[in-house]
Amino acid sequence: MRSRPNLKTYLRPAFMTPGNTLHVEVVLTSGSETPVDFVDLRLEGSSIARDDSAASTHSIVALAALIAVVVVVPTWWSSLDTNSTANGDTPYLAASAWAEHNVPKNDTVVVDDYLWVDLKTHGLNPLWIWKISAQTAPSYKSIQYIILQPQSPGTLAGMPALQGAYAHSVLVKDFGNGLTVRRVNDAG
Repeated sequence: MRSRPNLKTYLRPAFMTPGNTLHVEVVLTSGSETPVDFVDLRLEGSSIARDDSAASTHSIVALAALIAVVVVVPTWWSSLDTNSTANGDTPYLAASAWAEHNVPKNDTVVVDDYLWVDLKTHGLNPLWIWKISAQTAPSYKSIQYIILQPQSPGTLAGMPALQGAYAHSVLVKDFGNGLTVRRVNDAG
């Protein structure tokens, strides 16, 4: 989701007097799901004797805001542009379409939360990986297909039916980014 960052600059003290330290805090808040790669903020100034301390403070604030905008926004915008044009769900869309055309409607398919809704909508019988239990999958033979990215040994150790299904399965299709379809042999 594209959104513009909110940039706030705080100066302490608000009015600078000779001999005091100026503390500058810049707060960047982004509603975007994409992270800001980095922020490089440089403050530069000069010592100018002025009677108008409020004008001087406003000048420093304006300078800090300008520098932040010049440095942060291009990097942020570039990152958003890259992420908005990347199609990270392509393997999942392909897997969903494949399952709709190749998996029998009553076969149990172990999936993650990305595919569960799509397969359920297409009338298939998806089983969310985190709902595997002795009641939903008493043994590996109750699972006919696995459409998942690789799972850690720790995850599989806590799910004997899924571990057995992997052990008795063959690779059917690789959609990229680690997402594969495996058919379980000897399944019910």
